[in-house]
Amino acid sequence: GKFEEMSLDEIKKFLDSISSFKPYLLLTGGEPLLYPEIEKVIEYASSRGIFVGLITNGMLATREKLKKIIDAGLNFITISLDGPYAEIHNYIRNNKSSFDNCIKAMKKIKELRGKNSFPIITTTFTISNYNFDKIDEILETVEPLVDILQFQHQWFTDSASAKAYAIWAEKNLNLKSHYAGDFETCSALEVD
Repeated sequence: GKFEEMSLDEIKKFLDSISSFKPYLLLTGGEPLLYPEIEKVIEYASSRGIFVGLITNGMLATREKLKKIIDAGLNFITISLDGPYAEIHNYIRNNKSSFDNCIKAMKKIKELRGKNSFPIITTTFTISNYNFDKIDEILETVEPLVDILQFQHQWFTDSASAKAYAIWAEKNLNLKSHYAGDFETCSALEVD
C-alpha cells in the first residue's frame, strides 16, 4: 500500500485534542528531522503548553535545522550514542560518519542554546555486548556536552521480525534497513 504521512493540519488537530491534558510530546521515529515541517509541529505544540522532546540520530542535525527547532520552543533533545569513540558507535550504527555527526550536533545545540536552560541535552547509551565495558568512557566523552546521560537496554526483536521489517521498509518506504537485518538483534542477552 501507499505510505501516508499526517499533514501539518492533521497534527495540529491532534495536538488540540490532547493539549488540555498537558502531555509530554516525544517526537521520534525513524528520524523526526526528516519531517519537512518539524519546527512548525514543535512551535504549535509549544504554543499549546505541551512539553516537547525530540530524539535524533544526529545525521540531519545541521546548524540551520537545529536553530529552527530550538527557536520553535523545543524543551528536550536526545542524541543516541552507542560508544565513547567512533570505532564502536559507527560499527553498531553501520555508518562511518555517525559518531562525528552526533558529537557535532551536541556541540551545535549547546552553542545555540547559549545560557538558556532549554533544550535540555541528553544522550542515550544503549548497552550491548559491544559496549557494556565502556560505561566509564562514555561518561568522559559526553560529560562536557550534555546535561543528562541515560542508559537503556536494547529493545529486542527476533530474526523473523527483523527480516519482515526490512522487507516492509524497502517496499513501503523505499528504505534499505541494514540495521535490522545485519546487526545481532539480541546482542545484550549475555550482559549482566
